[in-house]
Amino acid sequence: MFSGQNTCIRLRSINICIESCLAWSSTSVLHLLLHLCEGMKITIHSLTGKKFTVEARINNFIGDVKLMIYEEERIPPWEMRLVYLGKQLEDCRTLADYGIYGGVIRYIPRLRGGADVVELAKIETYVLLAPLLQAFLVLFGSFRRRCHNWKLQLCLWIAYVLSTYLISYTTDMMLSVSFRNGLFPLWGALLFIMLGGADSMSAYNIDDNESGKIYNLDILLGLFSVIWLLAMYKNEMLKLPLCLFLLLIGIKCWERAQTFMSASKRYGLAKNTKVIADFMKYEHELSSHVAENDISMARYNYLVRGEDTERVTVVPPRYEKRLEITDKVVTISKIWQCQGSLFHRDNAQRDPAELLKDICLSFALFKLLCCRFAGYDLPEYSEEKSYRLIRFGLLSGIRTDYERPFRVIEVELAFLHDFFYTKYPTIFRRGLPYYKTFEIIILIAASLIVISNLKSYQPPDGYLSLPTVFGQTIDILVTFTVIVVISFIQTVELVFILFSDWTKVMLVCDYVQNPKWQNNKFIERVIKYICNRRLSKPWERMLGQYSLLESFDHDPNNFMYNFFTAAFIDIPRKGQIESDRIKLPDEVKRHILRSLALSRCKVSDGFMSSLGQHGGSDFSLVHDILVWHIATSLCEIESLKSDWRIGREADFLVATSLSKYRAYLVAFCPRLIPNHAYSTEFVFDQVVCEARDILRGRKSLSSRYRGMMRLAARGGQGETIMRKGALLGKHLIESFEQEWRRWEALAEVWTKKILLVATSDDETAHAEHLAKGGEFVTHLWALLYHASATKPDKATSNL
Repeated sequence: MFSGQNTCIRLRSINICIESCLAWSSTSVLHLLLHLCEGMKITIHSLTGKKFTVEARINNFIGDVKLMIYEEERIPPWEMRLVYLGKQLEDCRTLADYGIYGGVIRYIPRLRGGADVVELAKIETYVLLAPLLQAFLVLFGSFRRRCHNWKLQLCLWIAYVLSTYLISYTTDMMLSVSFRNGLFPLWGALLFIMLGGADSMSAYNIDDNESGKIYNLDILLGLFSVIWLLAMYKNEMLKLPLCLFLLLIGIKCWERAQTFMSASKRYGLAKNTKVIADFMKYEHELSSHVAENDISMARYNYLVRGEDTERVTVVPPRYEKRLEITDKVVTISKIWQCQGSLFHRDNAQRDPAELLKDICLSFALFKLLCCRFAGYDLPEYSEEKSYRLIRFGLLSGIRTDYERPFRVIEVELAFLHDFFYTKYPTIFRRGLPYYKTFEIIILIAASLIVISNLKSYQPPDGYLSLPTVFGQTIDILVTFTVIVVISFIQTVELVFILFSDWTKVMLVCDYVQNPKWQNNKFIERVIKYICNRRLSKPWERMLGQYSLLESFDHDPNNFMYNFFTAAFIDIPRKGQIESDRIKLPDEVKRHILRSLALSRCKVSDGFMSSLGQHGGSDFSLVHDILVWHIATSLCEIESLKSDWRIGREADFLVATSLSKYRAYLVAFCPRLIPNHAYSTEFVFDQVVCEARDILRGRKSLSSRYRGMMRLAARGGQGETIMRKGALLGKHLIESFEQEWRRWEALAEVWTKKILLVATSDDETAHAEHLAKGGEFVTHLWALLYHASATKPDKATSNL
């Protein structure tokens, strides 16, 4: 049926060949005539790996070659594409036009079944996208605790949700499509490795930890899907690597399931923490040989490691869990009494030995904080002992090292963040995770076997695959890319684990337990190298800021925030726009620690300062915050107008930054204030409405200042928060002739007020904000909890 076409092509070939001979040199003509007379052999490679040879002449058209392939493969010429050296050949040109005198031509059948091709392309896209999302979570997941940027938080949430959905959806697609692909089982196994989650981000929020049983069900159904794929495709070449990948899947999914269980308040948190809560009832008995007035760390037998590995017995009649104290149990007392050269002091200013001990102290305090989340109350004598640790321990050296209390607390909260949002508690449950090296070995071995086998992989007849113009299937390229990305993820996670605070604690505990390690220069050098390196800061170390007088007239964008988008996102309220965040000033830390030390770690809802009475005794805490914030803002405008240099003063910085930070908490973090969250939001909204009515049309701060002063000068009683704030501001400005005294008094007021806010009892809200950059008030809350000061003393006068 193709004979007429073949004859026409041959006649045209002779004419073109004669014209070519006239233009070529004698040598080229001789070379050409030789091929015309003798012909040549061309090897044809198909995508399935089939090879055969055809006889051709240099003057043959590409169409002639397709006819020869048709005789072998029975595929019509119009459904073929021929490729030589990466270039697609055109039917109307000859072999001579492409300089083909032999060699290899690849032939690619044009894809048939458009719907199947689209489905396969979608599967390969999803298989490639899932590990890329996982890599994004690994690289940027740890940024959550030190970045407040909502865009990054949104991107991480999308990647977290989408990656899990893609894995299940893609596996279901591979089971339901009408065609077959020999790499489906391998892709399914690689995808389910990632279902185990990133080590540095196992949960996006605390509620995820409560859905551990749902996750276990998803894992079970997913494994059935992978096993079904393995049963459908019996590929002996990939049998061994698939078995290794299944082993890796089991390890990683077990890690995540255990992490969800241990961090769940309903399941593992109370169960795992009870042994610590019961231990604190008899912890003081372990230091009975130490004098009662001894305030050294020798009196503190707080658990660092051992409660998960040593024998625990139940003691009636109270049926308390009692830990058997052996040499494998490491306590704070043992660490401080260790005589290894690693702990010898060599730097009085910033002693590395003390830093190592403080990391372990943070870890022990973190375990006590978990008792709070589990709902256990520590005995009174334990609270008294903890109070002495804060007052006579951490706060005793604030004149020489004011950073130490906050350094201990921020590392403690970093452990708490990891407990709720990462797999580190499970990974380090029984010490250093040597089995993570085993995971890497499994992955490397399986990957090398797969890569070596893919070099000779031939898709079976009838299997659909996507070719490229280079003759290689896209399936193999996708598989290779996914293996590379997963290997990269595992390597990065191993580096994060190696330099994490958890590794540092475990190394110090092993050092204390093993006398052979002590005074071993090599081991000490390794421990120092790892412990002196921090890949990232524990939290953002920033203060959110909000100024009511600057932002009350802000209106949210109606296009972005309306009744439709309200069904999906939280809509900002009127006047709710955050000012630029500022770095946490050192002066703020000093003022707070000095105030705690002077008050003996007691927080009261009254002030010794004579300014306390002007807040209004009938106010709630939120009312008081807003009144003092308005007054402080008026004082700030007045001071900067009269003397710009006042902005450099420490008291000015402390008062203004804490004033705006407390207003920020009211506007954006109402759950962190010891008041009902909705009541706080409602009061804030009403004050914004008052400000809009009173200061309508006033755009500059100076005009708003004049408006507030006129409001204060009016007669009558001040019924509104705006008027009370104006009256208090006017009183402060007129009462102090020297501005530095005014700001000294305001710094005292705001220092005490921020400590009062830190007595909030909503620990879940604090834990949630750990994954959003962290809040300074959370660090104060943890410090006050250990000082047994989270319940304010109401003996003094009210605000």
